[in-house]
Amino acid sequence: MAVKDDLLEGYPKLKAILLGIQKEVPIAARNAINTGAAKIHKMAVTEIVSGYSPMIKDTGALQRSLGFGQGASKKAGPVTNAGPVFAEVGSNLPYASAIEYGSGPHWVSLQPLFRWAKRKITKDKNKAYLIAKAIQRRIARQGTKGRPFLFPAYEEVRKELPGMIKKEIRKQIRKRK
Repeated sequence: MAVKDDLLEGYPKLKAILLGIQKEVPIAARNAINTGAAKIHKMAVTEIVSGYSPMIKDTGALQRSLGFGQGASKKAGPVTNAGPVFAEVGSNLPYASAIEYGSGPHWVSLQPLFRWAKRKITKDKNKAYLIAKAIQRRIARQGTKGRPFLFPAYEEVRKELPGMIKKEIRKQIRKRK
């Protein structure tokens, strides 16, 4: 919504304030969305390390792979205060989605399962091999159960985001005074 010149004729100070606010709102929204993305990231890492399913933390690769970033809609052209703003939180690891959502039956390589069994269950190579083989067969028959670490964080922050945006807008408006 643009500030109309004809409606504010004779009120130059009010017009200047409204134009300033109009420019500050997208900045405030960006700040709030970035804060929300950072919070989702932190909560997801915490869930991996110590949440209800700490078994998904093994080598630390998953939590190290989580990142977040922010941008503007491609339609907005160069980064400006116009256009929708979004943030992304996620992992670039190929197995991250299988951990988050689970997977259907599929064949997995034995070597990573063998290394995992040696680290987590037994140092005995023969026992580790048998355990890895059993896990491999089970995944081939049944798939894996999801162990969400990202979506629960998103759901929690999504509820807070409108309040975060309002708070950030108020902060930006106070700066102008």
